[in-house]
Amino acid sequence: MTPRSISLYIRRERKRDKFCLLLMLVMLFSSFYSVNALEVKAPSLPARVDEGESIEFEITISDFKYADRIVLTSSLEKIKGAPLFYIQELDKSFDGPYAEIPVPKQLGSLTVKVKGRAPAGTSTVQLDGLEVTRFREEELIYYQVALYQEGEKEPVTTPAFKHFRLNIKKKEEFGQALQQIPEDFRSAKQVAQELFDKGLVREAFELVEALKQTKAAQTPLWLKLAPIATALFAFIVGYWYGSSGGEKEEEFD
Repeated sequence: MTPRSISLYIRRERKRDKFCLLLMLVMLFSSFYSVNALEVKAPSLPARVDEGESIEFEITISDFKYADRIVLTSSLEKIKGAPLFYIQELDKSFDGPYAEIPVPKQLGSLTVKVKGRAPAGTSTVQLDGLEVTRFREEELIYYQVALYQEGEKEPVTTPAFKHFRLNIKKKEEFGQALQQIPEDFRSAKQVAQELFDKGLVREAFELVEALKQTKAAQTPLWLKLAPIATALFAFIVGYWYGSSGGEKEEEFD
């Protein structure tokens, strides 16, 4: 062989080696993703639900045999007389928002019936006779499915889940009440909104009601300002309370 042909042969071999290496990497990654491919089929669920609303749906879990444990969680609350989770193929029920089962290696999929109620959107705490309300603003979950290996704290693949947020009745009622106040009381409406946002819900509603009565009765100016001053005082107290960091709130369930 001539030096030129030897050089061409070496180049071809190098290209073939690179191609084989690339092919092996593609096959390796394809294999990895095909094995670790948790699949959860669920119906279309609304992004927002009302407090206390009853919710019922069904999910199908498959491609889980590479794990040892299946963990189910939900933000929904149990409805009396019905389990929160029911796994059809195993005939197993779970009342709490957390369920853990060994992976059934003999089964290719699991059907889980989920039935519960959306939680409350508020909690309250008392401070020297002042009631402060906290609103539940975070995203909640209809369901979350996670797979774990035995003895491991981290899931072996990304959990599957579906979020929702709450429509909070008090917020809706306050928004409707505030719309009934004319723009002549714009500053007072802003104060009422600030009171409400700080959790002084009762004081905010009282101020709105006072503004309604003021409009109807056409009372003197000093009487118009009296409830506003009272509410402002309550607002300052509430602001101090919220900033102190020393309050003891009731925890959301």
